[in-house]
Amino acid sequence: FQNKLSADNYLINAYYSMKAKFLTSLKATSRRYELPGFFTFQPHIFDKNLTVVMTSGLLHPPFLNTSQIMPEKYGILGWLLGRQIMSAVFRNEHVQNQSEYQSKCSPNASTPLRTQLCCLSEQVNSERLQKENLEQLSAGINGLMLSFETYKRSLTGTRESLNEMKLFFSAFAKMVCGGLSSQIVDDDLRSSIQVYKSSVNDVVKHSQGFSETYQCKSGSAMNPMRKCII
Repeated sequence: FQNKLSADNYLINAYYSMKAKFLTSLKATSRRYELPGFFTFQPHIFDKNLTVVMTSGLLHPPFLNTSQIMPEKYGILGWLLGRQIMSAVFRNEHVQNQSEYQSKCSPNASTPLRTQLCCLSEQVNSERLQKENLEQLSAGINGLMLSFETYKRSLTGTRESLNEMKLFFSAFAKMVCGGLSSQIVDDDLRSSIQVYKSSVNDVVKHSQGFSETYQCKSGSAMNPMRKCII
């Protein structure tokens, strides 16, 4: 492992960090659990005992740095964990093929998840709908809200800092825009900045915490009147 990690290149850092740490993680983890997929770098949940498992690579740069303050850690690791937890909560939910969401949804959807998916399908244009998995977008939104609310609860007796809350969202955006996901690495480091920029916007605009932190005008693109939340 001769490649140096650079603070300015998150995508390459993720690749080399994964390359260096994965085999060690695999050896340690496989003794107790069956990994969900080779070369995975996302936290995952085992249904048998509902245990959240992270490979050791997530605890190294660029995912985690000792210099990061708490809101940055929640914005990165908190979101990754929150997204997986929310995915597990709704794992048994029967989700229709996403192409079916292009039609107008019933105003009385059967479950909170289905209501959220209907809301998202009405706000994402048809071209994007064909490219994105609404269920993943839902998990991303719910995971970010879960992490942000958990972070706020950790501020017991401490005055909320506007700058620190901004760091939470900027850390999340920097990670996603930098391509820090197993999907990007699995795709041989090919990524589209525009796709991930849109993905960040689609997630944060449904967060009340984001619109309040950045004082987005009500009804604007980043603070829609109707937020698709559970």
